[in-house]
Amino acid sequence: MNMLSHPCRVQPRFELGRILTTPGALEACPAIHMQRCLARHVTGDWGHIGSQDALQNEVAITDGGSIMSAYVIDPAKPCKAFGENRLWIVTEADRSETTLLLPDEYVNHRRRASRPTASSTQTQGELA
Repeated sequence: MNMLSHPCRVQPRFELGRILTTPGALEACPAIHMQRCLARHVTGDWGHIGSQDALQNEVAITDGGSIMSAYVIDPAKPCKAFGENRLWIVTEADRSETTLLLPDEYVNHRRRASRPTASSTQTQGELA
């Protein structure tokens, strides 16, 4: 049996809610890469985060709390935790939405999440 033609299916571990992506993420990442990262996120593959953050994600799945993952955009380029070439995915504690964004967009994301406005949701695209 060819394992590539019959991939192992892993069940989602939590609800994603509405899926959003920021303008920076849309510009930096091909859609297929974002979809693959999102699939990893929802199945508990947190990407390149520290062990403490991974533990917090595991607790957040059962006890509530936001869930965050980080993935390399282009493996051929250098990557830092808070720098360029990094895609973050954040699922809100209430599971109402999951946002794909670049690290430098996180401050605006948190500000928008705490005070949603009509104009802030218009600046984000939905990932199909």
